[in-house]
Amino acid sequence: MSFEGNLGNNKAEKISKLRAAISRAETREDEETVLRLEAELKAVERGETFNEEEFLVKRAKSKARPAHHVLRDMENLPYKPSNDVWVYDGLEVHKRESKRSYEYTFQSILSQIGVEDFQELAELRASQLKREIQVLDLFGGAYFLSDLQHVSKIVGVRLGNIDRELVVKEKLKAEIPQILRSLFGVTEKETQDRSEILDDLVNNKKRLIIEGSLYQGKIWNKLFAENKNIGFDIIVCRPEGPFGHTDEKNIKDVPDNGLSREKIFVVLLERTLRLMSEDGGLLFTQIPELKTPTKDWDEFWENYIPKKQNEGYEFLFGQGRKTPTRDAFAVRRNQSN
Repeated sequence: MSFEGNLGNNKAEKISKLRAAISRAETREDEETVLRLEAELKAVERGETFNEEEFLVKRAKSKARPAHHVLRDMENLPYKPSNDVWVYDGLEVHKRESKRSYEYTFQSILSQIGVEDFQELAELRASQLKREIQVLDLFGGAYFLSDLQHVSKIVGVRLGNIDRELVVKEKLKAEIPQILRSLFGVTEKETQDRSEILDDLVNNKKRLIIEGSLYQGKIWNKLFAENKNIGFDIIVCRPEGPFGHTDEKNIKDVPDNGLSREKIFVVLLERTLRLMSEDGGLLFTQIPELKTPTKDWDEFWENYIPKKQNEGYEFLFGQGRKTPTRDAFAVRRNQSN
């Protein structure tokens, strides 16, 4: 049999298998699978290569929910675990050793800047600017800096203020017998230090907690009011809980068959960039797991990065990287002349 004959037989066999698969999917009333298989069948019949990702992108766009509907669902999510205390709020004594710490999330970017942790970064920026700095913690309680000596103001934005709950929790830990504390590998001194650091921090007049949802415009108005025409020198946005590290419903549970969530994220990013100090302000932010198709992801960054560079922003993707990962990146606002 000739090579052409083999091709013909392979094509006929594939068409037969696809039709059988379509029939099974129809029996299951699996509409999405039927549509995908029918698209693949048409491509095979034409002798074309079926591009599944391209099909999924077109399909998503054709049935995308309006962005304002997606935003409404995000606003209504119950972003509150038990007692409203996140385990990812950044409150750690030994930060670099903890996978829950802000340092762990942004370690490659901090390394690129040349510092080990955010405390060192705060001291460095204050030294470079010859003034106290302003710090902002979006979706967090502003616990990630324990020493505010070089800070004029640190603002946290959460749905609710959990200071009281955390203080009580840490004091109770300090009273646990050492025989029980040793099970967690924590000494009495470490527990006491942590409790004292937290107590000093929550009572520091430099620290402010704004309560509310960052999906609502009124919270951003409050943030711009706190900006004091200077801008924030360090901004951290690390919503581990709302992005998925919780048993509660989160952003990934919001139905969106298009790119509405991505558009909302970009709007929030743009608002945050406006809060940055023109004296080399730095933003460290996570990217939610939105399962953006590779084609859309690449096209967005290819267009967005040059645009923002022209506006005076520099992107940091980690040591040795020139392209973003799908989890975190940083932006520096170039110093004004």
